[in-house]
Amino acid sequence: MLECIQQSPPTIWQWIGIIAGMLAFGGVILSVPTIFQMFCGKPNIEVMLEGRDIDIGRALFFSMRNKPINKNLRRIGVYRRQADNPFFSFHIRDIETNAMKAQVRKGNLQISQLWKDFEVVHIDNRNTEIIEKDSQKLSPGKYYFELSIRADDYDKKYRAQFTVGEKSNQLDWLLKTFTVVKNGNG
Repeated sequence: MLECIQQSPPTIWQWIGIIAGMLAFGGVILSVPTIFQMFCGKPNIEVMLEGRDIDIGRALFFSMRNKPINKNLRRIGVYRRQADNPFFSFHIRDIETNAMKAQVRKGNLQISQLWKDFEVVHIDNRNTEIIEKDSQKLSPGKYYFELSIRADDYDKKYRAQFTVGEKSNQLDWLLKTFTVVKNGNG
């Protein structure tokens, strides 16, 4: 034990090694937020289904948002990037005949951390309409709703089912969640 204390002070090369080690440790500490930003800051679009009563009857919506970053990552400076060139499309098919009922395409979206609602279909006392100019009226039955969301570094497809009844209050999602059909999230 006393031998360690009685040794001579480190040579110049030992001091240079100690300083270089301290600089390398500082570099690693400074790069941690950048590394977390690369892996945790990618766009993460969250999708939710909802049925609502509206003035004329009932409507089905889907909502999207760019999921927020948790508090611990925000403390070290990580932020959620916006999806570059976001674009979504959806189509509606009859479950029994697989016939296409509507196809809707939208682009140039700004998907923020707040929920953004999109109406899919509504029903009133007269008929059921898909929200699109040249779409067909929906007769009572079950339908697939397939949603595709694409951006430069994000590509996912979702599927859900909804049912249309005879009356204006008989319109709802069969399940309140999507099934991920394709997950191409980079």
